[in-house]
Amino acid sequence: KRVVERVAAFVQLHGHVEKAAGSLSGGMRRRLSLALSLIGSPQFVCLDEPTTGLDPVTKRGVWRIIDAAKRNKVMLLTTHSMEEADAVAQRVAIMAAGQIRVIGTQQHLKSRFGAGYRLHVSHSPCRASALDALVQHHIPRGRLKSRQAIPASRDQQSVYSLPLRSPLSGLLSSLVAEKNGPTAIERDVEGEGERPAPESRMVKEYHLAFSSLEEVFLRVAHRVEPPDNDVEYSFE
Repeated sequence: KRVVERVAAFVQLHGHVEKAAGSLSGGMRRRLSLALSLIGSPQFVCLDEPTTGLDPVTKRGVWRIIDAAKRNKVMLLTTHSMEEADAVAQRVAIMAAGQIRVIGTQQHLKSRFGAGYRLHVSHSPCRASALDALVQHHIPRGRLKSRQAIPASRDQQSVYSLPLRSPLSGLLSSLVAEKNGPTAIERDVEGEGERPAPESRMVKEYHLAFSSLEEVFLRVAHRVEPPDNDVEYSFE
């Protein structure tokens, strides 16, 4: 009984141990299945699509449980969700055409097979053209992928695709400086004028990330690279 209560508390079902499984919600039943797999403290656990069909909030709750459970055991998880693989896995194996094509950490796979970087910038709509010019000045091969309004805000978010070996230091320095006022490069692009008010500044927030694991999967699945059929391993 103590073991059951301990595992039930671990998967956040401690208040439902007397209920029939059929009376539980979908998210609770999924956590119950996870609890059953952990009874007896096994050293190896297999999970197949553990969060399929769950709402985002419940899904993230299950991910937190998996993340805590994997600390003292090996867990093998199969999933079609690259978001899930990115969230809970320490090492990812990608299958295509019935074979494992690559194995490695997320960082290794993104740097090896990703299309490059994604630069996300929150900015005032009236400064969008200046931001485009700033990115092009530093990285001519940079491309605007999307631009949309930020909910409950007057700002916009622009997403740029940057090649993998882009010289980022100059661009990042300019973005940091822009939060305190116009950069010298921007003044060259736009001409001399009054310093913009804080609410109209070109950069409010930004972050830089590798390509998503979804993009990596698509590149591997379509065999863009590597050119042969060998499995690529990384033990970083």
